[in-house]
Amino acid sequence: MNLSQVISFIEVACILIMSSAIYRRCFNRDRRFPIDDMGFVWLILADIYILIPFMMWLILGCEYSPVHGRLYQIQPEWDEVAYIIKIGLSYITGFSFIYLFLIHKVRILPNSGIPEVDRYHVIGAATIVFGSLVIQLAVQGSGVIDKPSSYIEQYFVVQQLPLNIRQLIKISSGWANVAMVILIVALVQRWPRQRWLLFFYIVYLVAIYDPTGSRAGVTLGLFSLLVSWHVLVRPFSVKSILLVGGMGLIVFSILGWYRNYGSLGDLFLLSRYDLSAGEFDSLWGNAVEVLRSRTSVQPQIPWYIRYEEFFGFVPSQVLWFPKNSLSNWFLDEFHPLYKDQGGGLAFGIIAQAIVGGGIFEGFIRGAALGYILGKVMTFFRSKMDRWWVFPLQVYLLTWMFQNVRSTSFALLTLVVQLVLPALIITYGIGLVIRPRV
Repeated sequence: MNLSQVISFIEVACILIMSSAIYRRCFNRDRRFPIDDMGFVWLILADIYILIPFMMWLILGCEYSPVHGRLYQIQPEWDEVAYIIKIGLSYITGFSFIYLFLIHKVRILPNSGIPEVDRYHVIGAATIVFGSLVIQLAVQGSGVIDKPSSYIEQYFVVQQLPLNIRQLIKISSGWANVAMVILIVALVQRWPRQRWLLFFYIVYLVAIYDPTGSRAGVTLGLFSLLVSWHVLVRPFSVKSILLVGGMGLIVFSILGWYRNYGSLGDLFLLSRYDLSAGEFDSLWGNAVEVLRSRTSVQPQIPWYIRYEEFFGFVPSQVLWFPKNSLSNWFLDEFHPLYKDQGGGLAFGIIAQAIVGGGIFEGFIRGAALGYILGKVMTFFRSKMDRWWVFPLQVYLLTWMFQNVRSTSFALLTLVVQLVLPALIITYGIGLVIRPRV
Protein backbone atom coordinates (compact mmCIF):
# COMPACT_ATOMS: atom_id res chain seq x y z
CA MET A 1 0.00 0.00 0.00
CA ASN A 2 1.54 3.30 -1.10
CA LEU A 3 1.26 6.69 0.57
CA SER A 4 -1.61 7.87 -1.67
CA GLN A 5 -3.70 4.85 -0.70
CA VAL A 6 -2.99 5.33 3.01
CA ILE A 7 -4.05 8.99 2.74
CA SER A 8 -7.29 7.97 1.01
CA PHE A 9 -8.21 5.61 3.85
CA ILE A 10 -7.42 8.34 6.38
CA GLU A 11 -9.71 10.70 4.44
CA VAL A 12 -12.49 8.11 4.50
CA ALA A 13 -12.02 7.82 8.27
CA CYS A 14 -12.28 11.63 8.57
CA ILE A 15 -15.57 11.57 6.64
CA LEU A 16 -16.96 8.95 9.01
CA ILE A 17 -15.73 10.80 12.11
CA MET A 18 -17.37 14.08 11.06
CA SER A 19 -20.60 12.27 10.19
CA SER A 20 -20.57 10.56 13.59
CA ALA A 21 -20.07 13.92 15.33
CA ILE A 22 -23.11 15.44 13.66
CA TYR A 23 -25.15 12.30 14.35
CA ARG A 24 -24.25 12.48 18.05
CA ARG A 25 -25.21 16.17 18.32
CA CYS A 26 -28.55 15.58 16.59
CA PHE A 27 -29.28 12.45 18.62
CA ASN A 28 -28.52 14.17 21.92
CA ARG A 29 -30.82 17.05 21.00
CA ASP A 30 -33.92 14.96 20.20
CA ARG A 31 -33.03 11.71 22.02
CA ARG A 32 -33.88 9.67 18.93
CA PHE A 33 -32.42 8.86 15.54
CA PRO A 34 -32.34 12.17 13.61
CA ILE A 35 -33.95 10.95 10.40
CA ASP A 36 -35.95 14.19 10.26
CA ASP A 37 -32.87 16.44 10.50
CA MET A 38 -32.22 18.06 7.12
CA GLY A 39 -28.47 18.35 7.50
CA PHE A 40 -27.98 14.85 8.87
CA VAL A 41 -30.00 13.32 6.02
CA TRP A 42 -27.95 15.24 3.42
CA LEU A 43 -24.76 14.08 5.13
CA ILE A 44 -25.80 10.41 5.13
CA LEU A 45 -26.77 10.62 1.47
CA ALA A 46 -23.42 12.23 0.62
CA ASP A 47 -21.61 9.48 2.53
CA ILE A 48 -23.54 6.82 0.61
CA TYR A 49 -22.86 8.30 -2.83
CA ILE A 50 -19.18 8.89 -2.00
CA LEU A 51 -18.26 5.76 -0.06
CA ILE A 52 -20.37 2.90 -1.45
CA PRO A 53 -18.83 2.95 -4.96
CA PHE A 54 -15.38 3.28 -3.38
CA MET A 55 -15.96 0.24 -1.15
CA MET A 56 -17.42 -1.70 -4.07
CA TRP A 57 -14.34 -0.89 -6.17
CA LEU A 58 -12.12 -2.22 -3.37
CA ILE A 59 -14.21 -5.40 -3.07
CA LEU A 60 -13.79 -5.94 -6.82
CA GLY A 61 -10.03 -5.82 -6.43
CA CYS A 62 -9.83 -2.31 -7.94
CA GLU A 63 -10.83 -3.62 -11.35
CA TYR A 64 -14.27 -3.72 -12.97
CA SER A 65 -15.57 -6.67 -14.97
CA PRO A 66 -17.51 -6.50 -18.29
CA VAL A 67 -20.84 -6.56 -16.44
CA HIS A 68 -20.09 -3.01 -15.25
CA GLY A 69 -20.27 -1.61 -18.78
CA ARG A 70 -18.96 1.96 -18.81
CA LEU A 71 -16.80 1.50 -15.69
CA TYR A 72 -15.20 -1.57 -17.29
CA GLN A 73 -14.25 0.57 -20.26
CA ILE A 74 -12.73 3.44 -18.26
CA GLN A 75 -11.17 1.39 -15.38
CA PRO A 76 -10.39 4.12 -12.76
CA GLU A 77 -6.86 4.27 -11.43
CA TRP A 78 -5.80 4.83 -7.83
CA ASP A 79 -4.77 8.45 -8.31
CA GLU A 80 -8.16 9.23 -9.84
CA VAL A 81 -9.99 7.47 -7.03
CA ALA A 82 -7.85 9.29 -4.46
CA TYR A 83 -8.79 12.66 -5.99
CA ILE A 84 -12.50 11.77 -5.98
CA ILE A 85 -12.26 10.92 -2.27
CA LYS A 86 -10.58 14.29 -1.66
CA ILE A 87 -13.47 16.05 -3.40
CA GLY A 88 -15.92 14.13 -1.20
CA LEU A 89 -13.94 15.03 1.90
CA SER A 90 -13.96 18.71 0.90
CA TYR A 91 -17.77 18.70 0.70
CA ILE A 92 -18.16 16.94 4.05
CA THR A 93 -15.57 19.14 5.77
CA GLY A 94 -17.10 22.41 4.57
CA PHE A 95 -20.57 21.20 5.49
CA SER A 96 -19.64 19.81 8.91
CA PHE A 97 -17.74 22.88 10.13
CA ILE A 98 -20.72 25.16 9.47
CA TYR A 99 -23.50 22.75 10.45
CA LEU A 100 -21.88 21.81 13.76
CA PHE A 101 -21.75 25.52 14.59
CA LEU A 102 -25.42 26.13 13.73
CA ILE A 103 -26.92 22.92 15.06
CA HIS A 104 -27.07 24.10 18.67
CA LYS A 105 -29.59 26.77 17.62
CA VAL A 106 -32.07 24.13 16.43
CA ARG A 107 -34.81 23.68 19.04
CA ILE A 108 -36.26 20.40 20.16
CA LEU A 109 -39.84 19.74 19.06
CA PRO A 110 -42.36 21.84 21.02
CA ASN A 111 -44.34 20.15 23.81
CA SER A 112 -47.55 21.23 22.12
CA GLY A 113 -46.73 18.85 19.29
CA ILE A 114 -47.30 19.30 15.56
CA PRO A 115 -50.74 20.62 14.54
CA GLU A 116 -52.93 18.29 12.55
CA VAL A 117 -53.57 19.01 8.88
CA ASP A 118 -57.28 19.81 8.99
CA ARG A 119 -59.82 18.32 6.63
CA TYR A 120 -60.07 21.47 4.51
CA HIS A 121 -56.40 21.37 3.64
CA VAL A 122 -56.70 17.61 3.10
CA ILE A 123 -59.41 18.35 0.53
CA GLY A 124 -57.16 20.98 -1.04
CA ALA A 125 -54.27 18.52 -1.37
CA ALA A 126 -56.57 15.79 -2.69
CA THR A 127 -57.90 18.23 -5.31
CA ILE A 128 -54.35 18.82 -6.60
CA VAL A 129 -53.71 15.06 -6.83
CA PHE A 130 -57.00 14.51 -8.65
CA GLY A 131 -56.34 17.42 -11.01
CA SER A 132 -52.90 16.03 -11.87
CA LEU A 133 -54.44 12.62 -12.61
CA VAL A 134 -57.00 14.21 -14.93
CA ILE A 135 -54.26 16.09 -16.80
CA GLN A 136 -52.17 12.92 -17.25
CA LEU A 137 -55.18 10.95 -18.52
CA ALA A 138 -56.10 13.79 -20.89
CA VAL A 139 -52.56 13.92 -22.32
CA GLN A 140 -52.43 10.14 -22.73
CA GLY A 141 -55.88 10.08 -24.32
CA SER A 142 -55.11 12.93 -26.72
CA GLY A 143 -52.77 10.78 -28.80
CA VAL A 144 -49.88 13.25 -28.60
CA ILE A 145 -47.77 10.85 -26.55
CA ASP A 146 -46.78 7.34 -27.60
CA LYS A 147 -46.73 4.42 -25.20
CA PRO A 148 -43.08 3.64 -24.29
CA SER A 149 -41.86 0.07 -24.62
CA SER A 150 -39.05 0.35 -22.05
CA TYR A 151 -37.79 2.42 -19.12
CA ILE A 152 -35.31 4.37 -21.26
CA GLU A 153 -37.92 5.02 -23.94
CA GLN A 154 -40.15 6.76 -21.37
CA TYR A 155 -37.77 9.70 -21.32
CA PHE A 156 -37.33 9.68 -25.08
CA VAL A 157 -41.10 9.79 -25.63
CA VAL A 158 -41.56 12.68 -23.20
CA GLN A 159 -38.71 14.67 -24.81
CA GLN A 160 -40.51 14.48 -28.15
CA LEU A 161 -43.53 16.32 -26.78
CA PRO A 162 -44.04 20.06 -27.35
CA LEU A 163 -42.43 22.23 -24.68
CA ASN A 164 -45.73 23.45 -23.20
CA ILE A 165 -47.02 19.88 -22.83
CA ARG A 166 -43.79 18.80 -21.12
CA GLN A 167 -44.07 21.74 -18.76
CA LEU A 168 -47.71 20.92 -17.98
CA ILE A 169 -46.85 17.31 -17.14
CA LYS A 170 -43.85 18.29 -15.02
CA ILE A 171 -45.65 21.01 -13.04
CA SER A 172 -48.88 19.08 -12.45
CA SER A 173 -47.12 15.88 -11.37
CA GLY A 174 -44.71 17.90 -9.22
CA TRP A 175 -47.55 19.68 -7.43
CA ALA A 176 -49.22 16.30 -6.95
CA ASN A 177 -46.06 14.94 -5.29
CA VAL A 178 -46.15 17.80 -2.78
CA ALA A 179 -49.85 17.27 -2.18
CA MET A 180 -49.32 13.53 -1.63
CA VAL A 181 -46.84 14.29 1.16
CA ILE A 182 -49.48 16.50 2.80
CA LEU A 183 -51.96 13.62 2.57
CA ILE A 184 -49.43 11.13 3.96
CA VAL A 185 -48.72 13.36 6.96
CA ALA A 186 -52.47 13.80 7.51
CA LEU A 187 -53.00 10.02 7.37
CA VAL A 188 -50.28 9.34 9.93
CA GLN A 189 -51.64 12.08 12.20
CA ARG A 190 -55.00 10.32 12.21
CA TRP A 191 -53.53 7.02 13.38
CA PRO A 192 -55.16 4.80 14.62
CA ARG A 193 -58.55 6.36 13.80
CA GLN A 194 -58.10 5.86 10.06
CA ARG A 195 -55.58 3.05 10.02
CA TRP A 196 -57.34 1.32 7.14
CA LEU A 197 -56.51 4.25 4.84
CA LEU A 198 -52.85 4.03 5.79
CA PHE A 199 -52.76 0.30 5.09
CA PHE A 200 -54.58 0.90 1.82
CA TYR A 201 -51.96 3.45 0.76
CA ILE A 202 -49.08 1.06 1.49
CA VAL A 203 -50.79 -1.71 -0.50
CA TYR A 204 -51.46 0.78 -3.31
CA LEU A 205 -47.79 1.82 -3.43
CA VAL A 206 -46.63 -1.77 -3.75
CA ALA A 207 -49.37 -2.72 -6.21
CA ILE A 208 -48.68 0.07 -8.72
CA TYR A 209 -44.92 -0.39 -8.67
CA ASP A 210 -43.55 -1.38 -12.07
CA PRO A 211 -40.19 -3.20 -11.66
CA THR A 212 -39.22 -2.15 -15.19
CA GLY A 213 -39.83 1.53 -14.41
CA SER A 214 -38.75 4.16 -11.92
CA ARG A 215 -38.08 3.25 -8.28
CA ALA A 216 -38.64 6.81 -7.08
CA GLY A 217 -42.40 6.66 -6.49
CA VAL A 218 -42.47 3.73 -4.11
CA THR A 219 -39.16 4.67 -2.45
CA LEU A 220 -40.14 8.27 -1.71
CA GLY A 221 -43.65 7.27 -0.63
CA LEU A 222 -42.37 4.73 1.88
CA PHE A 223 -39.69 7.13 3.14
CA SER A 224 -42.33 9.83 3.71
CA LEU A 225 -44.32 7.34 5.75
CA LEU A 226 -41.26 6.32 7.74
CA VAL A 227 -40.30 9.91 8.65
CA SER A 228 -43.89 10.86 9.53
CA TRP A 229 -44.37 7.80 11.74
CA HIS A 230 -40.99 8.34 13.42
CA VAL A 231 -41.88 11.92 14.42
CA LEU A 232 -45.65 11.80 14.87
CA VAL A 233 -46.43 8.35 16.28
CA ARG A 234 -43.49 6.45 17.73
CA PRO A 235 -39.73 6.80 17.13
CA PHE A 236 -37.98 3.82 15.61
CA SER A 237 -34.98 2.48 17.48
CA VAL A 238 -31.51 3.08 16.08
CA LYS A 239 -31.16 -0.64 15.30
CA SER A 240 -34.47 -0.63 13.42
CA ILE A 241 -33.48 2.39 11.33
CA LEU A 242 -30.10 0.88 10.46
CA LEU A 243 -31.71 -2.46 9.58
CA VAL A 244 -34.41 -0.87 7.42
CA GLY A 245 -31.88 1.47 5.79
CA GLY A 246 -29.46 -1.36 5.00
CA MET A 247 -32.20 -3.60 3.63
CA GLY A 248 -33.59 -0.68 1.65
CA LEU A 249 -30.24 -0.08 -0.06
CA ILE A 250 -29.97 -3.76 -0.94
CA VAL A 251 -33.52 -3.93 -2.34
CA PHE A 252 -32.97 -0.63 -4.20
CA SER A 253 -29.87 -2.09 -5.88
CA ILE A 254 -31.56 -5.41 -6.70
CA LEU A 255 -34.53 -3.65 -8.31
CA GLY A 256 -32.09 -1.60 -10.37
CA TRP A 257 -30.41 -4.79 -11.53
CA TYR A 258 -33.76 -6.32 -12.48
CA ARG A 259 -34.77 -3.19 -14.40
CA ASN A 260 -31.55 -3.20 -16.39
CA TYR A 261 -31.23 -6.92 -17.06
CA GLY A 262 -34.76 -8.29 -16.67
CA SER A 263 -33.75 -11.22 -14.48
CA LEU A 264 -33.12 -11.76 -10.80
CA GLY A 265 -32.04 -15.36 -11.33
CA ASP A 266 -28.79 -14.20 -12.88
CA LEU A 267 -27.83 -12.63 -9.55
CA PHE A 268 -27.11 -16.08 -8.16
CA LEU A 269 -24.71 -16.77 -11.02
CA LEU A 270 -22.55 -13.74 -10.28
CA SER A 271 -19.22 -13.81 -8.52
CA ARG A 272 -18.12 -11.01 -6.21
CA TYR A 273 -16.24 -9.53 -9.16
CA ASP A 274 -19.58 -8.89 -10.90
CA LEU A 275 -21.23 -7.01 -8.02
CA SER A 276 -22.44 -3.52 -8.82
CA ALA A 277 -23.54 -0.49 -6.81
CA GLY A 278 -25.90 0.55 -9.61
CA GLU A 279 -26.72 4.24 -9.57
CA PHE A 280 -23.90 4.99 -7.12
CA ASP A 281 -21.42 3.46 -9.55
CA SER A 282 -22.94 5.52 -12.36
CA LEU A 283 -22.19 8.83 -10.63
CA TRP A 284 -18.72 7.51 -9.77
CA GLY A 285 -18.19 6.91 -13.50
CA ASN A 286 -19.28 10.48 -14.29
CA ALA A 287 -16.66 11.82 -11.90
CA VAL A 288 -13.90 9.70 -13.45
CA GLU A 289 -14.81 10.73 -16.99
CA VAL A 290 -14.90 14.47 -16.31
CA LEU A 291 -11.69 14.18 -14.27
CA ARG A 292 -9.88 12.58 -17.18
CA SER A 293 -11.25 15.21 -19.50
CA ARG A 294 -10.05 17.97 -17.17
CA THR A 295 -6.51 16.58 -17.02
CA SER A 296 -6.28 16.71 -20.82
CA VAL A 297 -8.46 19.67 -21.83
CA GLN A 298 -10.44 21.73 -19.31
CA PRO A 299 -14.15 21.30 -20.23
CA GLN A 300 -15.70 24.50 -21.54
CA ILE A 301 -19.12 24.82 -19.96
CA PRO A 302 -21.31 27.85 -20.76
CA TRP A 303 -22.26 29.84 -17.66
CA TYR A 304 -25.98 29.21 -18.21
CA ILE A 305 -25.32 25.48 -17.90
CA ARG A 306 -22.77 25.75 -15.10
CA TYR A 307 -25.18 27.67 -12.86
CA GLU A 308 -28.50 26.34 -14.16
CA GLU A 309 -29.46 25.10 -10.69
CA PHE A 310 -29.96 28.72 -9.57
CA PHE A 311 -32.53 29.64 -12.23
CA GLY A 312 -33.88 26.26 -13.33
CA PHE A 313 -37.33 27.26 -12.06
CA VAL A 314 -37.60 30.07 -14.65
CA PRO A 315 -39.71 29.01 -17.69
CA SER A 316 -37.68 28.56 -20.87
CA GLN A 317 -39.98 30.92 -22.77
CA VAL A 318 -38.81 33.99 -20.82
CA LEU A 319 -35.06 33.28 -20.97
CA TRP A 320 -32.84 34.80 -23.66
CA PHE A 321 -30.53 31.77 -23.67
CA PRO A 322 -31.16 28.02 -24.03
CA LYS A 323 -31.92 26.31 -20.71
CA ASN A 324 -29.86 23.19 -20.16
CA SER A 325 -28.53 21.13 -17.26
CA LEU A 326 -25.13 19.70 -16.38
CA SER A 327 -26.48 16.19 -16.86
CA ASN A 328 -27.58 17.02 -20.42
CA TRP A 329 -24.26 18.74 -21.08
CA PHE A 330 -22.45 15.62 -19.89
CA LEU A 331 -24.49 13.39 -22.20
CA ASP A 332 -23.92 15.72 -25.15
CA GLU A 333 -20.17 15.79 -24.55
CA PHE A 334 -19.48 12.20 -23.50
CA HIS A 335 -22.42 9.97 -24.50
CA PRO A 336 -24.41 11.58 -27.34
CA LEU A 337 -25.43 8.20 -28.78
CA TYR A 338 -26.93 7.10 -25.47
CA LYS A 339 -28.85 10.39 -25.25
CA ASP A 340 -30.19 10.01 -28.79
CA GLN A 341 -31.63 6.65 -27.73
CA GLY A 342 -33.53 8.37 -24.92
CA GLY A 343 -31.10 7.54 -22.12
CA GLY A 344 -30.32 9.86 -19.24
CA LEU A 345 -27.78 10.14 -16.44
CA ALA A 346 -27.74 12.07 -13.21
CA PHE A 347 -24.59 14.21 -12.85
CA GLY A 348 -23.58 14.24 -9.16
CA ILE A 349 -21.93 16.78 -6.87
CA ILE A 350 -18.48 15.18 -7.16
CA ALA A 351 -18.46 15.65 -10.94
CA GLN A 352 -19.89 19.14 -10.44
CA ALA A 353 -16.93 20.18 -8.28
CA ILE A 354 -14.44 18.55 -10.67
CA VAL A 355 -15.65 20.56 -13.70
CA GLY A 356 -15.53 23.67 -11.51
CA GLY A 357 -13.01 24.68 -8.88
CA GLY A 358 -12.15 21.19 -7.65
CA ILE A 359 -11.47 20.71 -3.94
CA PHE A 360 -11.97 24.42 -3.16
CA GLU A 361 -15.38 24.48 -4.84
CA GLY A 362 -16.39 21.31 -3.01
CA PHE A 363 -15.55 22.96 0.32
CA ILE A 364 -17.44 26.17 -0.52
CA ARG A 365 -20.51 24.32 -1.78
CA GLY A 366 -20.49 22.06 1.29
CA ALA A 367 -20.20 25.06 3.62
CA ALA A 368 -23.04 26.87 1.81
CA LEU A 369 -25.26 23.80 2.14
CA GLY A 370 -24.36 23.51 5.83
CA TYR A 371 -25.37 27.12 6.39
CA ILE A 372 -28.62 26.88 4.40
CA LEU A 373 -29.77 23.59 5.94
CA GLY A 374 -28.83 24.78 9.42
CA LYS A 375 -30.98 27.90 8.96
CA VAL A 376 -33.81 25.87 7.42
CA MET A 377 -33.83 23.44 10.37
CA THR A 378 -33.86 26.37 12.81
CA PHE A 379 -36.81 27.86 10.93
CA PHE A 380 -38.74 24.61 10.81
CA ARG A 381 -38.38 23.92 14.53
CA SER A 382 -39.35 27.49 15.45
CA LYS A 383 -42.47 27.45 13.22
CA MET A 384 -43.68 23.93 13.91
CA ASP A 385 -47.03 25.31 15.11
CA ARG A 386 -48.04 25.95 11.47
CA TRP A 387 -49.85 23.09 9.72
CA TRP A 388 -47.74 23.31 6.53
CA VAL A 389 -44.27 23.26 8.11
CA PHE A 390 -43.93 19.55 8.85
CA PRO A 391 -45.31 18.40 5.44
CA LEU A 392 -42.85 20.81 3.81
CA GLN A 393 -40.02 19.35 5.88
CA VAL A 394 -40.98 15.77 4.96
CA TYR A 395 -41.13 16.65 1.26
CA LEU A 396 -37.68 18.25 1.32
CA LEU A 397 -36.29 15.27 3.22
CA THR A 398 -37.61 12.83 0.63
CA TRP A 399 -36.03 14.81 -2.21
CA MET A 400 -32.80 15.68 -0.43
CA PHE A 401 -30.98 13.04 -2.50
CA GLN A 402 -31.18 15.41 -5.48
CA ASN A 403 -28.74 17.73 -3.68
CA VAL A 404 -26.21 14.90 -3.98
CA ARG A 405 -27.33 12.96 -7.03
CA SER A 406 -27.92 15.93 -9.31
CA THR A 407 -26.27 19.21 -8.25
CA SER A 408 -25.65 20.69 -4.83
CA PHE A 409 -28.55 23.18 -5.00
CA ALA A 410 -30.99 21.17 -7.13
CA LEU A 411 -33.76 21.52 -4.52
CA LEU A 412 -33.99 25.26 -5.18
CA THR A 413 -35.90 24.64 -8.41
CA LEU A 414 -38.26 22.19 -6.72
CA VAL A 415 -39.03 24.63 -3.90
CA VAL A 416 -39.80 27.62 -6.13
CA GLN A 417 -41.43 25.78 -9.00
CA LEU A 418 -43.37 23.07 -7.18
CA VAL A 419 -43.48 23.32 -3.39
CA LEU A 420 -44.51 26.94 -2.85
CA PRO A 421 -47.29 26.93 -5.51
CA ALA A 422 -48.66 23.60 -4.25
CA LEU A 423 -48.78 24.85 -0.65
CA ILE A 424 -50.43 28.11 -1.73
CA ILE A 425 -53.06 26.26 -3.78
CA THR A 426 -53.74 23.83 -0.93
CA TYR A 427 -54.11 26.72 1.51
CA GLY A 428 -56.31 28.66 -0.92
CA ILE A 429 -58.70 25.76 -1.50
CA GLY A 430 -58.91 25.16 2.25
CA LEU A 431 -59.66 28.84 2.81
CA VAL A 432 -62.42 28.89 0.18
CA ILE A 433 -64.27 25.78 1.39
CA ARG A 434 -63.89 26.52 5.11
CA PRO A 435 -67.26 27.61 6.55
CA ARG A 436 -67.48 31.24 7.55
CA VAL A 437 -67.96 31.69 11.27
